[in-house]
Amino acid sequence: MPRKAKPPVPGQLLLFDLVERMDRAREMASVVKRALAEDLRLSLFPRDQVASRMTTLLGAEISLAQLDSWTAPTKTLHRFPLEYLPAFAQATGRWGALRAVAEGCGAVLVVPDQVRQELGLVEEQRRQLAGRERTLRAVNAAIETGVLG
Repeated sequence: MPRKAKPPVPGQLLLFDLVERMDRAREMASVVKRALAEDLRLSLFPRDQVASRMTTLLGAEISLAQLDSWTAPTKTLHRFPLEYLPAFAQATGRWGALRAVAEGCGAVLVVPDQVRQELGLVEEQRRQLAGRERTLRAVNAAIETGVLG
């Protein structure tokens, strides 16, 4: 007589679930590494200045060699300390790595300055459209009253 399978313990991972989570964790590490490298590449500040700014912000020495090892694709054992991420974002002026971590957690990064900038653009477009609407309404009124056309 075959044995009945035991019901799974709540919260216990099955072997395949564990392997899948490990694969996602490895993938996330490379996503963060690529995002850090991209932020450094796109930053207005040179890498040595980023290291210096991070040192000031963190109160801990961050060297150019550390930044290079944290972003080198071949240095898989050199992991970026996540607690340094806010200082890295401030030092580079870039949000890509922070956005990658947020997305990896199923969240969305909202940067207040970017929201304000986009609101300003929307307001400017609204003013332009309002002016265009006034012009078109005036032309339409002239057409309907027989002044035009």
